Amino acid sequence: MPATGNYSFFDIQPLLPFIDDGYTVLTPNLRLARRVRQAWDQLQVTKGRQSWPTLPAQSLDSWLLGQWQQRVESGSLPPRKVLSATQVNELWLQVIDSSDSSADTLNLLRPAAAASLAQQARDTLLRWQLDPHLPSNRQYFELDNDCGTFYQWLQAFEERLANAELATPADCMTMLHGLGPVGPYQDLLLVEVDDLPPLLQGTLAHHCKNLQTLQCEATPALPKVMAFADRRAELAAMASWAAEHYRASTELTVGLVLPDMEQDRVAIEHLLRREFDCLGNNYTSLPVNFSTAISLEQAPVVRDALRLLELATSQIALDSIVALLQSRFLARLYTDSTALSRLVASLFDIGQAHIETSELRYQVTEKHSATLEPLAKLLMALTTRRELRAKLMPSQWLAPLQDVLALAAWPGPQGLDSLEYQQVEQWHALLEDFADFDAVCGPMALPQALVLLRRLSADRISQPQTADSNIQVLGTLEAAGQQFDYLWVCGMQASSWPAAARPNPLIPLNLQRSYDMPHSSAEREWRFADRLVSSFRRTSGQLFASYATQLDGVPELPSALLSAFDVEDSPPSAAVIDAQWTALHGQRDLVRVEDSRAPALEDSELATLEGGSGLL
Repeated sequence: MPATGNYSFFDIQPLLPFIDDGYTVLTPNLRLARRVRQAWDQLQVTKGRQSWPTLPAQSLDSWLLGQWQQRVESGSLPPRKVLSATQVNELWLQVIDSSDSSADTLNLLRPAAAASLAQQARDTLLRWQLDPHLPSNRQYFELDNDCGTFYQWLQAFEERLANAELATPADCMTMLHGLGPVGPYQDLLLVEVDDLPPLLQGTLAHHCKNLQTLQCEATPALPKVMAFADRRAELAAMASWAAEHYRASTELTVGLVLPDMEQDRVAIEHLLRREFDCLGNNYTSLPVNFSTAISLEQAPVVRDALRLLELATSQIALDSIVALLQSRFLARLYTDSTALSRLVASLFDIGQAHIETSELRYQVTEKHSATLEPLAKLLMALTTRRELRAKLMPSQWLAPLQDVLALAAWPGPQGLDSLEYQQVEQWHALLEDFADFDAVCGPMALPQALVLLRRLSADRISQPQTADSNIQVLGTLEAAGQQFDYLWVCGMQASSWPAAARPNPLIPLNLQRSYDMPHSSAEREWRFADRLVSSFRRTSGQLFASYATQLDGVPELPSALLSAFDVEDSPPSAAVIDAQWTALHGQRDLVRVEDSRAPALEDSELATLEGGSGLL
């Protein structure tokens, strides 16, 4: 079972003089703010106190939004509805879709990606205080087709915000700029806050009497770097190393940093589960916490709910039907597995990737109704509900959607485990957020409502509530500022540390570089990566870095940022392939069939036969 002690991932001692003087602690992210509060609470417990005041520690953005809210409540700023990131993205999609339909030459292949870039571009312009509407700046936008198109989107986007009295979080901070606090000036302590945008620098200067910065330091040993043949071997060694430290002492804190969390998370989780024997009956006993988890859309109980709702539309993907009929969360839809197999075979015989729901209803009610009666009743009931064919506001869709799930008795008669129960609770919270989209959306048909609902579930992370563990798997930004006895950062090859410059294509490059905006130049990426490595060195008792000498068949070199690290021999590589799989592979029986000749071609075919690489 995982250890459940109170682990210290932050040293509160350097903050105590500031806390005693009444400073408010601000951190770059919510995770570090939570760690600071946990360290404060642990200190009070060790002093034997039964109660104590809550430490005023927040993320910087949360604190600023709180200051904006106080200004609104005092009447010195106009009230605005603050949009979530997903709502902002939805508004951008509407603007881009409207522009795309009215333009003769514009034809976007990926509107969602364009909306994300536009959202990032406007947020960056606000935080770096670059006004694109000034003639001196606007001319640069008009000289580039992409930037000029974005400028048109920007005008339409801001017009929609103003007409509906909406605001993004960056808008709130912009309105706050130049204003002082509602009450007395505060003393602020920035902990591990680096590279502040000009907007936040100016706003903080107007809201505090004393502004201090603090970077916590450990006393690290000489950092070490190791090389591995490939990424899989690197991750396997990391998992084995973490398990070794855990078995040596459950009190030591261990951090595993994955620069590419999206790419490597599944692999490292499997390797850790193998090391801790948590692939079978002990699946829920893995003594590791992950800073990120799967999206709610990927959770089986929610994924099947979304598939079920598609039955109320005009067509559904064949693979979704097959998965839906096999779902344990919808087991009441059928009682005869043989009849279910015949139904699936009939659907495949149609030979289409998407099946009309009318055809599915026919197959179930006319051919297999006797043995699939619950499913037939559900499909027939869906046809009688007129509201499913209407155009409704998001909030008006809640009752019909919940009715469809209730008709199918989702999430099924069987009990839910702790994780599934949490995911169902998150689903209900997601529906409440969906209803809040009345602020940015008009009436929509069911297919459009399901697209929005799926997008919301894809954006929401399903993070289970589990006991804290001394082993943490984090991304690079999440690990910065947290303190570990041992920290391992993988993937530190020269091709990615520092990362290549990635300027936003919707802002003129010369403006990005003159304002030193994020990702605008190789020099800025170097400074950013160097600060991260320095932070890891300061906050870990022992820092290990690793890289793969080859990725996808391409040779790799260590990052130049590792030049001061001590080179260490790599630990013996753990078996990358499971021993059980290897044993089964060795027991295989091979049957060789000689088949060296193809059927002969007719003379008529020889006359039209073409060859060359184009054929392949």
